[in-house]
Amino acid sequence: MSKMILPIFFTTVSGIVVFGWTVTLIDVVVVLSWLSYVLFWVVLTLIRLYTERVDQEKFVAFVNFRTDNSKVKFSCISEKFKTWFYGKIEKVKDATIPQSYHDLRQEASDNEIITNLGNKIQVETTLVGIYKLMRNQRKGEEGILLVDGFANIFYIRDISGVLRAVSLSWCRYGWAVVASQTDYPIRWNVGSRVFFLDS
Repeated sequence: MSKMILPIFFTTVSGIVVFGWTVTLIDVVVVLSWLSYVLFWVVLTLIRLYTERVDQEKFVAFVNFRTDNSKVKFSCISEKFKTWFYGKIEKVKDATIPQSYHDLRQEASDNEIITNLGNKIQVETTLVGIYKLMRNQRKGEEGILLVDGFANIFYIRDISGVLRAVSLSWCRYGWAVVASQTDYPIRWNVGSRVFFLDS
């Protein structure tokens, strides 16, 4: 009469018998490695799906305004921009892409520009808006943004709610993003383009 191996775990000299199969330590290591690999990809996929969903709902400044961004070619991003805007998150659905602009026919300061355009609410734009404009001209193609070295000027509130001037300029290496105070005694050159929202 033959003996039947019971469907339970018990040890032998060569390994562990599980439901009639002899499992060695190497087998256990291989299985655990495979399971960890599968778990890693499951977690990675879930993170990617969550990130894509967040990207569709919220615009995170420090994620998008980076010199290693594959969607927009950046040459440099000023330290002041990073300090004032890297902590900012905007709602994508609330973003309006600025399509109205004024080309300066004479030098002007930020305060003069804001006053001449009517009010601060009208000139205010968003990071999402200017990013979408750059996406359309990611490699310096012709479009609404100037790509001849002159500044494209926007006015955006930073993480503290302070209105800042943000300029985009195209050079051979990509978009240069610079932020400055609106009360800074700088005068923008003739030919610079100021963007604003229609009231």
